[in-house]
Amino acid sequence: MNVLHLKSLGKLKNPAGYIVAGLKEEYEPLPAVAKRLEERRREFDAMRLQAEAAEVARRRKRQLEEEEEEINRVLGALPADVREDLQRRAEAELPPRLLRRKRALDNPVVRLRIYELAVGEGWGELDAGADSKPSAGSA
Repeated sequence: MNVLHLKSLGKLKNPAGYIVAGLKEEYEPLPAVAKRLEERRREFDAMRLQAEAAEVARRRKRQLEEEEEEINRVLGALPADVREDLQRRAEAELPPRLLRRKRALDNPVVRLRIYELAVGEGWGELDAGADSKPSAGSA
C-alpha cells in the first residue's frame, strides 16, 4: 500500500527496492495508507457483522417455520372433538387479557397452549390423518 501511495504521489523512484526494504525492515505504513487500511478494516468488520446477523436471522426464521409446521401437524392430526376440548381447557387456563381479541386458533398463544396440552397427553406422536386416541397419556 505504501508503494502504491508513494507512486501515485510521484515520490517513488524504485518501487521494487522500496518493497524489498519494506519487507526486510518492516516499514510502518504511511499515515494516509494507515488511514485507508483502517477504513477498509472497519468496512470489512461491518460487512462481517451484517452477514453474521443475517445468518442468525435466517436460522431463527427457519427454526420458527419448523416449529409452526410441527404445531400445524399435531393440531391437524387431532380429532375435532379433542381439539375443541383442548381449546376450551387452554382458554380456561390462560389469563383473560391474552384472550381479549382472539379466542380461537387464530390466537398464537391459544394455539401454542393447545399444542402443549396435546403433546402432554401423547397426541404429538400421531401421524397426520390418524383418528384414534393415543394409548399413553389419555385424558
